[in-house]
Amino acid sequence: MKKRMKKKVLVEVTWHDAARYPTWTEKIEEVSPATCVTVGYLVLNGRKNIVTAQSWSDDIERWGGIWVIPRGWVTRVRRLKG
Repeated sequence: MKKRMKKKVLVEVTWHDAARYPTWTEKIEEVSPATCVTVGYLVLNGRKNIVTAQSWSDDIERWGGIWVIPRGWVTRVRRLKG
């Protein structure tokens, strides 16, 4: 019998990503990185990266839908009830 993942922590990660502006602009102060929000299971809360996953399979004991977000891009990690 396969062992089940004991405790899955659901988190909301707010982070900044690079943004591309394809038009010409004189108002450079109006451009900024994109603010992103990712919700998933916390797989790794490391020094360099935060890793989340969309899914966990008890049958094959694997994570699916992995996001690796560089720690320097993260502005907030909030634990969700679930």
